Amino acid sequence: MCVPSHVQARHIFDSRGNPTVEVDVVTDLGTFRAAVPSGASTGIYEALELRDTASKAYGGKGVETAVSNVNNIIGPALIGRDVRAQREIDEFMVQVLDGSKTENGWTKSKLGANAILGVSMAVCRAGAAAAKLPLYAYISTLAGRTAESAVTLPVPFFSTCHPAVHTHTYTRARTCGDPPPSSGAVPMCADVLNAGEHSGAPLVFQEFMIAPTGAASFTEAMRMGAEVYAHLKTVIKKRYG
Repeated sequence: MCVPSHVQARHIFDSRGNPTVEVDVVTDLGTFRAAVPSGASTGIYEALELRDTASKAYGGKGVETAVSNVNNIIGPALIGRDVRAQREIDEFMVQVLDGSKTENGWTKSKLGANAILGVSMAVCRAGAAAAKLPLYAYISTLAGRTAESAVTLPVPFFSTCHPAVHTHTYTRARTCGDPPPSSGAVPMCADVLNAGEHSGAPLVFQEFMIAPTGAASFTEAMRMGAEVYAHLKTVIKKRYG
């Protein structure tokens, strides 16, 4: 077994300048670190991050309570547990230590999704080291895909912002599931129009996406996505100015 000897959280700052949670999980193989991302809004089906809304510090966006929950509740409870038991650890944190739930599912609102996720990701890195696997291959085994041929190469993200366009528009490529049986290409999803609370656009949908699943290769999928995005930008400028 490879077990944590120490779990430590702290606050750091994300790309928006807001506090977020960083977690270290220490085993005999080293220190494994993860930082938690966050969005501009949270839907009803999403896990709830814990912010210090009653505090004036950082405009009520501090994460000291979430950090404390890692250091004083989650961390001590994980000492001695095998880091390769990812599912068991995740379920223990969500269902036992936290236990908050609505009709939409487990909310993680007691300890904070930002506390639980940070620990989960750091444990995953520690588990990969214990299994002597690269992180991507280890995650594949957690998903039950153990064959080397079953590992799908992730599509890189890219974004291009154009504030002058009528809507807040950018494109971002990412993997979108398994390749169709008739194609060897990795499907790519590209965000071509964005709204939501992080955008000034009055659209009711947050994302509009295209998936060039008919592409024969990664290169062709990238070309198709880029061409559609460029043409869409031209159409929007022509129609709306």
